[in-house]
Amino acid sequence: MIRGSIFSGSASVQSTEINARLYGAKGDGITDDTAALTDCLQYAIDHRPARVYFPAGHYLYTALPDIG
Repeated sequence: MIRGSIFSGSASVQSTEINARLYGAKGDGITDDTAALTDCLQYAIDHRPARVYFPAGHYLYTALPDIG
């Protein structure tokens, strides 16, 4: 996880950048990354403001996320 800033007009808002691979996503186009990406997205929602970073790759997502 990386802390950073998002600039919105003249105000700066602290945000959290979340790397999808830290949640187990492989991005190899073979492995089903659904569970890892769902966990990553849920973490981002729970820790707003947040940005999710997807390193280069092909992420296999086989179901719509059940996130709140």
